[in-house]
Amino acid sequence: MVELGERPVIFGGAIVAACSWDLAATWPRIVVPDNPSGYRFDFARGLDWLVLARHKHDVAHIAAVVHALRTAGARVVVPVLLPALQK
Repeated sequence: MVELGERPVIFGGAIVAACSWDLAATWPRIVVPDNPSGYRFDFARGLDWLVLARHKHDVAHIAAVVHALRTAGARVVVPVLLPALQK
């Protein structure tokens, strides 16, 4: 699909990688486990990614997700820290 120039319509063509199941539940996304090093992210190659997490999320997990996507050949990887939920 990427080779044909097809990209998602939302987020300027980026794919969302959420660091937990409670993030972006209504958006098309993947949810990345706590230790992404045991997974293959070959499908990320050539794509742009938004890595979503909350400010209180484990920084090491966010960094590991960014690293895994970049290592797999993602074109652009942007971590986005969302505000804490208000009660």
